Formats: sequence, structure tokens, C-alpha cells
Amino acid sequence: MEQKQKRIRKSEWHTAAEANRAKELDFEKPQRPLSSRRASMLLTVVTCLLLLGFLIIFIFPPSKPTHPPNGGQAVAVPSPEITCEGDLPREVLKQFRDAPTVEERRSY
Repeated sequence: MEQKQKRIRKSEWHTAAEANRAKELDFEKPQRPLSSRRASMLLTVVTCLLLLGFLIIFIFPPSKPTHPPNGGQAVAVPSPEITCEGDLPREVLKQFRDAPTVEERRSY
């Protein structure tokens, strides 16, 4: 009866050559750190999502409702009436500037 060779765990690899044989990886080639690869991948995904969102907004702009909000009846908006009592603001400013003393200026 033949005995199978024991599988070597990654933690038991002693040399890069053993690891290359087991996984067919080239550990001699310099690689970027994993955190840098994740960051660049995340940046790529976020950039693509932002571009997609902008394209969707420009292709399909939000539409305004075509019907009035109160069940089809138009609402009349009252215009405010402006009344001015006393002197016009321009005249008040002129009197303020022409006042010779501080007490007279405070009265305006």
C-alpha cells in the first residue's frame, strides 16, 4: 500500500522555491502591498460609481410634477401690499448724513 505524501502547509514552507512549486507564484517579482492594492481598487470603484451617478443625473434629469399639488385646482397666491409711512429711505439717509450732531443722528 502506497502512502500519500503529506501536504505541506503554507506556514511550513521554508523557501521561496517551495512556495513557487506549490502555488506557481513568483515571489521574486516585487509586488505592491495589499493595502495599496485595496486602496487603488476602492478608489477605482468609487470613481466609477460617481461617474455613473453623474451620467444618470444628466441623462435622466429629475422631472417636475405636471399637476398641481392640491388635486387639480390652481391656488391663487396673494401678493403682499407694501405701504410706506413717513419719509422715503433715501430722504432719511440724507437727513442722517446732514445732521450736525450725534444726538440728531440718533433720532433718525
